[in-house]
Amino acid sequence: METWFRVPYKDLLYHTLRGTKPGDLFGDIAFNYVFGRVLRVIRDRLTDFGLAAQVPTATAEMRLDLNAGPEPLREILFLEDLAPFLEFLNLYRMQTGLPEAARIVVDTCAEHGFTVI
Repeated sequence: METWFRVPYKDLLYHTLRGTKPGDLFGDIAFNYVFGRVLRVIRDRLTDFGLAAQVPTATAEMRLDLNAGPEPLREILFLEDLAPFLEFLNLYRMQTGLPEAARIVVDTCAEHGFTVI
């Protein structure tokens, strides 16, 4: 998809092939809504493979609820840039886990029509 746009007070016409639709506020809103659903799948798959970082919840600690399990750390997302939190028990697990995490992110995005570049 090609996107052409102008910037106020400039006579130039800009062309881009990346990102959400520049100059369209609703493009970012729509992207974040749809990608939020994709993130839930990525988070679940990273958790299933034991790659998602886990931390005790503050509410569980404050209530001394010993039955409450750890919560996964939420990923950092700035527009279309994703940084998931990963946890590895040792160097070997990091060497095998990083490619697996990358595969999960790329494959899950592709299943939902997103291309990772």
